[in-house]
Amino acid sequence: MITLVIARTDEALDWLHGLPAHCEVKVCNAGPGLRSADLLPGTEILGVRADAGCAGSHIEYLQQLQHRLTTAEHPRLDPTGWTVFTPGDGLAHAPALMELLAQPQNWGDVQALGLRATTRAPARDDRREWVGGQPVRVERFCLHTLAPVGHIDREAELLADQYRHRHALPAGHNLLAHFLDLAGRHDLATSATLADLGLCAAGGVFAVRNDRLLALLQDANGTLDRLELLLRSDLTHRLMLERCWLHLFGLPFVAFDPLPRPAPVQAPASPALARVVASIDALLARSTIPARLHRPEPSGDAPRRGAPTRRMSNAGPGLRLSAIAALDLPSHGDAAAAPAWIPELDRIGQIGARLREHALS
Repeated sequence: MITLVIARTDEALDWLHGLPAHCEVKVCNAGPGLRSADLLPGTEILGVRADAGCAGSHIEYLQQLQHRLTTAEHPRLDPTGWTVFTPGDGLAHAPALMELLAQPQNWGDVQALGLRATTRAPARDDRREWVGGQPVRVERFCLHTLAPVGHIDREAELLADQYRHRHALPAGHNLLAHFLDLAGRHDLATSATLADLGLCAAGGVFAVRNDRLLALLQDANGTLDRLELLLRSDLTHRLMLERCWLHLFGLPFVAFDPLPRPAPVQAPASPALARVVASIDALLARSTIPARLHRPEPSGDAPRRGAPTRRMSNAGPGLRLSAIAALDLPSHGDAAAAPAWIPELDRIGQIGARLREHALS
């Protein structure tokens, strides 16, 4: 099922009679009353503020849906279904909308369906975003200046200047990150800060899989309420929200890869250090721990096995005796009872001291 959410001001809706049978219609009406002849059977009319605008109408629809789902006034939203958002003159912005609505199996989870914001928008022969042979355009724009990629948009430049002036932001500031931060979406604001381009649907016509929509409705940070307050406070915020919709529903920002650079060259190791390391490797290869020696059970007054012993020092005899004590070997007869590999520990201590001197030099 596809739910078509229309933000109407004063547009005629007779174009809805060409909708596929698997579509239902919700009209957010901010304008005068509608004639029944313009509406499909089962169309639901939702009242919104007269000055809500397209973005505000869609926010109010989402708030009402959130309330209905919370209070069980609305049936459970099918997460595999779709919701399509469009202004009242949907066909003016998405000429192939009817054909696109017939093939949701070809959509992405967040799918632009529009082709142009206005009839004056430049036509480009770029078919990378087309869906099922139908023309679709995704607007890529700079997050710092709002300027689109591929053509000059004076309205976007004016919006960026006004937004910077309203919030006393310096030139070059990431405008979309700032707006998302105001909306309480600090996670998206951080992502935008690390990115270069944003994406928006040309003409404001786009589709969202309902599981993405539910994720926004279940947001515990009150994003929708914050956005409503922002839209009421300044007209520029409406146009900023139009540029955020796809990202609010989970589409990632675009970050450029850094320029290719040669792999860092490791500085050659010091020859003296290399010789020390090789000496340690050779010493460890020769030094193998012998099997535990058989010895009679100790008498009652003998030291308990596993009792704490003093630590090994780097001194020769002290190291040798400590190693014997730590390994629980017979200590009588002084060094005569120690296995042949014990003297090698003296060399390890000496090598360690040389390593330390080299590191500090």
